[in-house]
Amino acid sequence: MKEPVRIAVLGAGLIGRRHIQHVKNEPKAKLVAIVDPSFEAKALAESLGLKWSADYEALLKSDRPDGAIIATPNMLHLSCGLASVEAGVPALVEKPIADDVLSATRLVDAAEKRGVPLLVGHHRRYNPLIRKAKEISHLRKAGSPPFAGASFLRSYPGEGGTPRERSRGSSIPQGHPGCETSCGDRPDGSAFLTG
Repeated sequence: MKEPVRIAVLGAGLIGRRHIQHVKNEPKAKLVAIVDPSFEAKALAESLGLKWSADYEALLKSDRPDGAIIATPNMLHLSCGLASVEAGVPALVEKPIADDVLSATRLVDAAEKRGVPLLVGHHRRYNPLIRKAKEISHLRKAGSPPFAGASFLRSYPGEGGTPRERSRGSSIPQGHPGCETSCGDRPDGSAFLTG
């Protein structure tokens, strides 16, 4: 049997913790490090018996993983992505790939130039409901729709809204049925469904 792929997860917030759990549960992967400067991330890494680093470039020098999942705040996607590319470490970057088109282009160009795999986490296109919607949309005989839009509603019981809303200091009242989220998925989802 092949050795499991050694994965580092960058960012131990809500999405990073989900990735941590998925990597831990995948027999073909081994979670080797959590990279996040917070005390909470350090405590999490210690509780899981993992290496912890506040700095990704330091980890790359001391214990280079086979792959990385970049689930940091969006403004860090470019620097972490470029560090991965420079080290030759394939990476899954949470959406959006970068804060702006120029930064995204810079990261993609660097990965292509060095031949390092780079993937953006547009996971919703693999959701069975989205797959069925795509199948139905392609059965239409009337041609392409002139407009497409979608909303993904998700409730966060007891959490008072989405992580983005909480980080801005606003709150959704308890019992609210859901809140729109994941704007990074909407353009990809629309292109996937109609393309």
